[in-house]
Amino acid sequence: MRIGDRVRITKGNTEYEGKLMPTTTEQVVVKLDNGYNIGFRDEGLSISLIEEVQPKQVGHLEKPFKEGLPNVS
Repeated sequence: MRIGDRVRITKGNTEYEGKLMPTTTEQVVVKLDNGYNIGFRDEGLSISLIEEVQPKQVGHLEKPFKEGLPNVS
């Protein structure tokens, strides 16, 4: 599973569905459909993949250069 995939988390008798989010901790973080994020410890957790999200292809965007304008960094 990758960040952004839709997953189902089962902990005990409760199920949660949402988008797998990045985290800097050892928890599993999911964004629920209502917009809230929820974090889980790995203990007693079942994770199943609902939908795999395909990465977006980003093409090169050509910005036009306008003569006579100063350079900006």
